[in-house]
Amino acid sequence: MKIKFSPGIISLFTAAFIMMVAFNACNKSTASTGPAPGTTSVSSILKNASDATIFATAMARVHLDTVFNGAGPFTVFVPTDAAFAASGVTFATINNLSDDSLRKFLLYHTVAANLLSSNLPAGPNAKIVTAGGDSIFVTNVSNSIYVNGVPLLAADVLANNGVIHALQRALIPPRGNIVKTLQSDTSFSFLSAAITRASQGTTDITSLLTNNAPYTIFAPINNAFRSAGFATTDDINNANADSIANIVLYHILPARIFSTDMTSGQAAKTLNDSSVLFGLSTNVRQIKGNQNSAPANTLAINVMATNGVVFVIDQLLEP
Repeated sequence: MKIKFSPGIISLFTAAFIMMVAFNACNKSTASTGPAPGTTSVSSILKNASDATIFATAMARVHLDTVFNGAGPFTVFVPTDAAFAASGVTFATINNLSDDSLRKFLLYHTVAANLLSSNLPAGPNAKIVTAGGDSIFVTNVSNSIYVNGVPLLAADVLANNGVIHALQRALIPPRGNIVKTLQSDTSFSFLSAAITRASQGTTDITSLLTNNAPYTIFAPINNAFRSAGFATTDDINNANADSIANIVLYHILPARIFSTDMTSGQAAKTLNDSSVLFGLSTNVRQIKGNQNSAPANTLAINVMATNGVVFVIDQLLEP
């Protein structure tokens, strides 16, 4: 994806490159201090970037433009306008957010530190606390950098009070833990009912998915349960609790996994001591259960929760 930078940003990239070359050419006995800082603030760069108009407009609305003009340091992961569009976020979406929600959204993209790409942790999925107090997870390996599974499009736009990195998608802050995330969306009313019913047996899955240990859950939508024979939530509530628990546990991995951590053909262990198989078809991530005749397609990926990640899938996984 091509990024259209303003001349000021291009100049900063060029200046950073020239400085790095100069430092590398220095005598080995001379200590390198890294690339020179930019000459303008994070706020000024964003206001003049032709492809960051949504972020800059949102920033100004909640007065973060003044904050980003201050001493810092700041690291800001900025979705380009195209990245916002790919995430389904428009000016109208931004306008419909309250000031508090918008500020939380922007601060989820901000770290109160000066983190050049070379300073971002290798991970995988190393935790970094944002300026808003939530956490993002970074992987920096093989010349590729991912934040919550989202690739960086460009890195190290230097400001005099920090650094900007461009993202391929917007980062959506978590709504809460996995249970709260599922309960907040009626598309998962059957899964929420299954978690509640399963917790009435020998395994308290509700408590499991509200604690701090990271999990990844493949969350079937309601129609996936209907297709598997659960016509209503009453069918779930009337089923054996431990049988439902086995189904639910088969959809949970005991780790935080993003789409970028998945390799086609890779098996992953589930919480019921079985495994699922990852696949990829026309850029759509797929998950296959042992007894599924065809893999489930992911409808949404890398949905953040405070204690893990949610993938939305279109069918029930069969152990």
